[in-house]
Amino acid sequence: MKIALDAKTVARLLEGDPPHLRERMDEALEAGHSLWMSSLVLHDLAYAAMASDKAARRLAQLDAFIAQVEVAAWTSEDALTAARIRADHEKQTGHPIAPDAGELMCTAQAVNNDWTLVSWEPGLPASARRAAAIFGYPLLGLRTIDWSTPSGD
Repeated sequence: MKIALDAKTVARLLEGDPPHLRERMDEALEAGHSLWMSSLVLHDLAYAAMASDKAARRLAQLDAFIAQVEVAAWTSEDALTAARIRADHEKQTGHPIAPDAGELMCTAQAVNNDWTLVSWEPGLPASARRAAAIFGYPLLGLRTIDWSTPSGD
């Protein structure tokens, strides 16, 4: 399985809170699953690290983390899928999609790459909630995996 990590999940993993997230990540790697994140997520995380008072330490943490995952570049196919989702949503509702285009872009990339999005909070990642509100999972082809609790729970 290709497991996708969004920016909030990676930020929590880097902070070590909640601790079971790292356990879930390690279990996924031991089970032979591959971990992925979008280059868009890397951008968000690198910006946050560089803008912090502890830039050197946070960049080092990020560098160590990305050595454990695959980082996928944003492609023209991802852009077209995101545009389709956005246009269809506006046609259906008469309203533009919410202001965070990054979530939409990462969701489109997850769909195109057959990734399963991690949810570390009860419920769904914000990007998945937004996509589900637009189309619902079966039509969109989006899958999620719940990491909100330790694996034994």
